[in-house]
Amino acid sequence: MTKPALLALLLLCISAACTSPTTERGTPEPTASVTFTVSTDNTGSQSQTRRALAGFSFADVARIRVDVEDAASHSALFTNFDLVPSPSGWSGTLQSLPRHQSLTFIARAHDGNSALLFQGSTTQTLVADRETVAITLAPTNDGAPITLPRIPRIQLPGELVFGQPATVTFFVEASSGEALTFTLTAANNGGAFVPSSGTFTLTGTSGAFVARYLPPFGIPSPTDYTHSLTVTNPAGHSVSTTFTTRVLPADRSTDSLGTTVRILFAPVIQGLAASRLTGTSDVSWSASVSDDQPSRTLDYAWSFTPDAPVTPAPGFTTQANPTVLQHYAPSLQGHLSLQVTDAAGARTTATYRLGTQQFPDAPVQTGGPTDVAQLRAGDSHTCALLNDGSVRCFGSGAQGRLGYTGTANIGDDETPASKGPVPLAPGEKAVQLATGLGHTCALLSTGLVRCWGANASGQLGLGHTRTIGDDEPIASVGTVDLGGARALRITAGDRHTCALLTSGHVRCWGDNTHGQLGLGHTDTLPPPITDVPVGAPVRDLAAGGDHTCALLFSGRPRCWGANAYGQLGYNRDDDVGDTELPSSAGDVDVGGTAVQLALGAQHTCALLDTGALRCWGANAYGQVGNGNPDYATPLTPVALGSGLRAVQVAAGAQHTCALLESGQLQCWGNGARGRLGYASTRSLSAPGGAFINVGGAPATSVTAGGQHTCAVLSSGRALCWGFNTSGQLGYGHVRAIGDDEAPALAGGILLVSP
Repeated sequence: MTKPALLALLLLCISAACTSPTTERGTPEPTASVTFTVSTDNTGSQSQTRRALAGFSFADVARIRVDVEDAASHSALFTNFDLVPSPSGWSGTLQSLPRHQSLTFIARAHDGNSALLFQGSTTQTLVADRETVAITLAPTNDGAPITLPRIPRIQLPGELVFGQPATVTFFVEASSGEALTFTLTAANNGGAFVPSSGTFTLTGTSGAFVARYLPPFGIPSPTDYTHSLTVTNPAGHSVSTTFTTRVLPADRSTDSLGTTVRILFAPVIQGLAASRLTGTSDVSWSASVSDDQPSRTLDYAWSFTPDAPVTPAPGFTTQANPTVLQHYAPSLQGHLSLQVTDAAGARTTATYRLGTQQFPDAPVQTGGPTDVAQLRAGDSHTCALLNDGSVRCFGSGAQGRLGYTGTANIGDDETPASKGPVPLAPGEKAVQLATGLGHTCALLSTGLVRCWGANASGQLGLGHTRTIGDDEPIASVGTVDLGGARALRITAGDRHTCALLTSGHVRCWGDNTHGQLGLGHTDTLPPPITDVPVGAPVRDLAAGGDHTCALLFSGRPRCWGANAYGQLGYNRDDDVGDTELPSSAGDVDVGGTAVQLALGAQHTCALLDTGALRCWGANAYGQVGNGNPDYATPLTPVALGSGLRAVQVAAGAQHTCALLESGQLQCWGNGARGRLGYASTRSLSAPGGAFINVGGAPATSVTAGGQHTCAVLSSGRALCWGFNTSGQLGYGHVRAIGDDEAPALAGGILLVSP
């Protein structure tokens, strides 16, 4: 709350009134005139004009009106007398007030929209001329109860690994239907969040939003980073929580945490900060107060009244600022009150309703070991990475792409749980997956890469073209020959594969018909020992059907390979990388800073740091999302809808999907067989404004394959919809999902036996 203002009313009379004859005390004697002057003292530790987020201060006052009435009968003597602002304050002249009569002076201060900001009254009997009447104006919300958002849980999808982006889900509770804003502040040199701020509206009293965390590069050892989240309601009251993530260079670990909650409200008490002291039952509280008087003259009175008796009783250690509330427990409920009194006796009270779990013991939660950390959809198969580092694959088993030493389909008449994990080598754990047209690769926690499945173009990187996984264990043939280097990220196109190394170099192998390997020729290569001359530092990689793009640290994409549909983004249709190097092509102008790329069969999308999307390339089914069937340039925005922002984009063969910061999903493009998820087979040339029904939990990631789509939910479950002739949806049947029903109706995929 903004500070109280001291309204000084100086009643001045003219000479005639001062020399009037004396009358008996029982007969009221009027003055000839009265002049009111209203001013405020701007001294103090903080400026009077400081304005809280949704509060106000004396500087916002546009009009002051004064009423005078008889204190006994409440009959009005003067009403709505307007004072006039001047450099020295507010003033005005009022004719005739009685002496020796108890009078009540009432003042109201309004802003330019006639909203009442301050009000106050005092009762006084005038016995002489030129008396001073002081009225303390209190803010209108003095003593009003405060409602705060609450952050009961922050969900991390398993452990965080160096170089691997992760989606974080933030669960929030507040008043039903409130439009909340959030701000995520990453630790210094601790990576970035996309988006870092935004708005979302609760449909009930609880909801969630998601953000992508991009860990930092180049850390030599496990490092903890403490980030902060602030959620603010329309009244300006907010809650802040800090959470700590541990980023590992080549190993896995759990997250550490610490929680701080800060409450901001207006006006007089402009802010409260509260922090649960780690490992204790103490909560530290401090107040930020603005007042006319110096801060050293303020008195603080803290109190807490529990709803029911508790032992030991919670209480504050001192009546000072800051102070500590002792004997707190997450189950504690009650009312906290802070009363601040200044040297002039002006007093303001803030009350706060403390609910259960306001300061939870552990707001940060990681998924269980069998929760889904990542899904990757290929052309007709799907693979899931679980939090424990194991892999499950289902769908078409042709060429051994599922990794189970066979070519049988899985998921068509049995659940993926029936097959168990893909048999990696003993002790191997995956941290990222990549799926192509008929092959699969896993980036291991050691930085090595293991691939299996179709290999006619050498896309497995093993120095030969024999299929792997159809009749031999995939662990029996070794890993990709990276020349002793270690990989940070991997990606797969139809028949080629690329890796971003820990050194920052890029290596690609497999089909090179269109120069998609980026080496300035179209020759087939032996093991991938040659660096792609990208020409600039690379942050991430993405591969499509026959093209590849690197996301540079500058936030610009650089692309090479097939370009018949303009999918490279250079406003031309000739291939790049077949006769020239990617470094000569220059950057793709996406109209901003890109943070993620997604490549389809013949189109490309970039997610910008603003949450906007730019897509370009083949657009026969509207997969570019600009509402028309023409090719699009990278500068054409995808029409997500007013105020909507994406945190991830996924590109299938002929469709595109976006994960929004609300955890909701939108898809557009070819709608055949329900791959868009709208209980329809209709194609969409732009997002239709509706959201895909995946159930109550927010989505944390989305992946798009040849003709199907899958999502991971914050609950750790996975859902898939679309084409299903090979069981690539994983439900134990081959019926399409999403063509005439919502994906939520199919339920979660059973990946692990109960």
